[in-house]
Parts: sequence; C-alpha cells; structure tokens
Amino acid sequence: MKRQPKIIIACLVMAVGLTSCTVTPAEPSTGKYATQYPQTTLEYSIYINKQITVFVNELSTRLNQAVHSTDGVYENETEATEQSIQLLQETLDNVTAMQPSVGKEDDRLSLITAMQTALDHMKEYKESVESGETDLTNYSHIFETDINVLTGMASLYNQ
Repeated sequence: MKRQPKIIIACLVMAVGLTSCTVTPAEPSTGKYATQYPQTTLEYSIYINKQITVFVNELSTRLNQAVHSTDGVYENETEATEQSIQLLQETLDNVTAMQPSVGKEDDRLSLITAMQTALDHMKEYKESVESGETDLTNYSHIFETDINVLTGMASLYNQ
C-alpha cells in the first residue's frame, strides 16, 4: 500500500509531461515578447528562417494557382487561400511576439513589414478569387516579388 501514492504521483507527473504544456506567446498587439531574454543569434536565425519558409511555401502554392487561373481551375481555391491566410497570420503573430537577438531589431521590423505586405497581398488575392475573376496572373508577379523580398530577408539572418 505504500507504493500506491508513489504510483499516483508518477502518473500525474507523466500526465502533465505528456500534455505538452507550452508557453502561450504574448499578444502581438501589446508589444510584449513571448520570451524573457533574447535568443542567441544562431537560435534566432534558425527560428526566423523557418518562419520565412512558411511564408514562401504558402506564397508559391498560391502563385502556382494564379499562373493557371486562366485554365479555370478554382476548385476549393477560396478555402485553400483562407487556410493560407490563417497560417500566415499565425506565423506573423509568432514572429512579432518573438524577442530578437541583440542587434537584430531593425531587421525584425523590416521582416514584419515584408510579411504583413505578403499577407495583405494574399487577402487581396482571396477577394479576387471570391469575386470570380478569371485571370489572376497578375498575382503571380505580386507573389513572386513577395517571395523574393522574403528570401532576401532570410540572408540578413545568415550573416
């Protein structure tokens, strides 16, 4: 009977450990960071490059759809674009709430601006799809520019 409390405590510890408790990022609009201390330059570089990759992947997927828009292939494009918008907004919020490494604040603000611009372009694209536009090839150029800007920003963090 003396083992029963130890087993119960062990089960509780495992249950808490398995629930993957995470720190909820600060609200981006408050200007507070989700981390108490800045990350190292390497950690921040890796983190930012992962977030840029999310943007580039979503933009390139929608770019491909825009290129082929004259073919009339729109099946589920509105829903797919909405999912892209949600993912991009979540990624932008996370970048906004992440405290940059020392000396990277200006680069961080430039990246946030570029990400917000790409997100705004994605929202405009969704509106065009919903309105029934048949030629969305102009968005392929817009998304390509957004991709170029974001991948260029990634190089800022590799120095």
